Amino acid sequence: MVLLALVAHAFAEAPADLEGLVRLALERDPEVAAAELDASAAAEDARAAGRPMNPMLMVGGDSLGAMPEDPDPTMYMVGVQQMLRGWGEARASADRARVDVTRAEADSARVVADLRLRLAQAAARIRALQAERSLLDEQIRAADALWQAGVRRWGAGAGGPGMGAMGAMGAMGATGATQTEGGMDSGPSSAPPAAQGGGGGAGMGMPGMGGAARGGPRVQVPAGGMEGDQGMGGMAGGTGGMAGGSSLPDLLRVEAEVARLRAERAGLEARLVGEEAVLTRFVGQEAADAVGASPGAYLTDAAPPATRPPEIALAAADRAAAEGDLRVARSRIAPDVELGASVGVMPDGMVQGVNVMVGVELPLWGANARARDAASARVEAAARRAEAIDRDLAAATDAARAAEAAASARAGVLREVAVPRAEAAWEASLVRYASGQTTVEEALRAWEGLLAAQRDRVAAERDEALRAAERARVEVR
Repeated sequence: MVLLALVAHAFAEAPADLEGLVRLALERDPEVAAAELDASAAAEDARAAGRPMNPMLMVGGDSLGAMPEDPDPTMYMVGVQQMLRGWGEARASADRARVDVTRAEADSARVVADLRLRLAQAAARIRALQAERSLLDEQIRAADALWQAGVRRWGAGAGGPGMGAMGAMGAMGATGATQTEGGMDSGPSSAPPAAQGGGGGAGMGMPGMGGAARGGPRVQVPAGGMEGDQGMGGMAGGTGGMAGGSSLPDLLRVEAEVARLRAERAGLEARLVGEEAVLTRFVGQEAADAVGASPGAYLTDAAPPATRPPEIALAAADRAAAEGDLRVARSRIAPDVELGASVGVMPDGMVQGVNVMVGVELPLWGANARARDAASARVEAAARRAEAIDRDLAAATDAARAAEAAASARAGVLREVAVPRAEAAWEASLVRYASGQTTVEEALRAWEGLLAAQRDRVAAERDEALRAAERARVEVR
């Protein structure tokens, strides 16, 4: 029961689509939590900004100038002081604080968009690594087939590997005639030509040793000579040995290529584990396993739900914040007012008098006007930055669309043209090599060409997915 509960919990935790993956990542991402807390803090600042300043309680004492022999020559003062800002400044400060709330929310949307992009990119890389691992497995199996064909060729030839079969006994001529090899008379020439044994049959091994010369027929020689059997092997047919057989170095070369691919596959497996470990940090083990099982499901909709990139909202918030600073600076040109009231109390409890004070700020040094001019310049700067962001987003969208179209076209050509042609060339080369019509170098070239075409296809499909995710991140819809 516990095992079933754990399995059910794992399936409940695993997301079914990209949106579910994003939700899990948002729950775990500390940057998202920090952005949400920033928004909450900005909201609290906005509520506090519109409230008046706290009053100040004043407690002190004044000396009455009494004689030293008086028991308590001091009058105690108790009062309250309050700073009154202009109502325009209070409202401007509250509006400025609310802009910070908007900006914090836009920054949180930016974090979510970046996280969505990272998840889509991770899914694209994982899918590409898995595809490359699969094609390496296919290439290893193809190389094994090539190796098996070489083994069959090695064992199919007459004689030992690497040496062409020498001709068998030729026809013995008349009296004094000797054995002939490969159709070349090594004895006296007294026997007629028909009595000379010929070489025959393609040998297996080094060039020049297996021949294609045809052996002489079985003949009856005059003068009581011996009959000559058809010869085997021969010196003719200079390159027949390599075409008809396979040598041990050829097999070792194929084995070395297989070993290289196996080592490369181990490195590819390590990269895949690393990508999945990074994804686990974002979304947890269950969600990472779900992406690893079907990464293509998380690339169907990489575009964020918002119709505009969050950078546009951030630029608008920055501009609104600069305009809020300008309104606050303009409101501060009006002087602040300070009110104070205090009561004097004698040691015996009798009220001595009431003191009322009114203070008005004198803007003599021009600091408020300078702050207003600086805020006005920041408004203009924020407007220019917003224009630059619009321009950069448009340029990034155009570049991403062009890159996606190029990657899509390249992937289509590789899928529909290059890979099928490379597969056909490899299959034909394998058949020709197994039948002894080509060399191992040509077969290996066809095998490597197929591997290169398949890798290019995987890389193009990965680039297509990555460019699509990047376009969705910056595109204004």
